[in-house]
Amino acid sequence: MVGLPEHQTGMLGPAKLRDMLERFRSGMLSNEEVLRDGGHGCHVHKPSLANARFDFVAVTGPNRGMLKGRDAYAAIPYGDIMLTGCFGLREAARKAGIIQE
Repeated sequence: MVGLPEHQTGMLGPAKLRDMLERFRSGMLSNEEVLRDGGHGCHVHKPSLANARFDFVAVTGPNRGMLKGRDAYAAIPYGDIMLTGCFGLREAARKAGIIQE
C-alpha cells in the first residue's frame, strides 16, 4: 500500500473527487488539504512512490460510482461497501501480529 486518503464523498462533486484522485496518485494530495476540506486525512508513503505515480486505486463507500471510468477498483468485501474499512483494518492488524485468529 502506497497511500490512503479518506474523505466524505458526499461533500465532493465528481470533478473535485477526480482531481483529488489524480493528485493522490502522483503524491501531491496532502493531509492538510484533505483535513481543511472536511475530510479525515491523507497519507502517501513518498519513498514507495519513488517519483512516479501509482495506477491501482481501490475505492470504497456508497459514492464510489463517481470514479467510474477512472481506473478505480470498487472494493466490496462480502458485498457490503460500508464494512470495507472494518475488514481491511482487521486484516492489517492480523498480518501485523496485533491480533490472532
